[in-house]
Amino acid sequence: MSPNESASSTLFNRVQAVIGTDELPALGPKSRANVKSGGQLRQELDLIFSATRVSPLTADLIRAAALLWHDDLDQAHVIVQNGNSTEAAFIHGIVHRREPDYGNAKYWFHRVGQHRTFSKIGARVAEFLSHNPRHPSSTFVANGMWQPMNFIDACAQAEQPHKDFDVLSLQHLQRIEFEALLEHLCETG
Repeated sequence: MSPNESASSTLFNRVQAVIGTDELPALGPKSRANVKSGGQLRQELDLIFSATRVSPLTADLIRAAALLWHDDLDQAHVIVQNGNSTEAAFIHGIVHRREPDYGNAKYWFHRVGQHRTFSKIGARVAEFLSHNPRHPSSTFVANGMWQPMNFIDACAQAEQPHKDFDVLSLQHLQRIEFEALLEHLCETG
């Protein structure tokens, strides 16, 4: 392992320790009771950032991701709405998917294009779904790549009374997507 990989793993682990929750976020805008406030997240993350070499842009993206994970969609949106990076567009897409504003989510994921995390997400999703024969991974993974548009469609279907997808499984896929993006942010620091 290179020193850079070790530093990014350490950063990821430290950020995960701050933002981790016992309960998975909802697919939609529902807030959980035991999440941290924006101020608390900022304070705890700033301690990590002051001890590491994280660029201000990456620090903002990690903050936005943390706010998103803690159900503060509005504040996460404020941070990423004017961002020009694919990572900002990625977080922006998740924010709109959870609102739910599926058309806008697709717009932002279209702007993301083929993100370098999509192969990692695809592999992890395929592994997760290999234990769940009810949901073939081909719905969400094609040629080894994560298919965010299909996931948006599945989230929309999960809202319907006749839903075809198990909501808990979709929440686990959302976690896989989120963790891969967070790892990537910590690597690019």
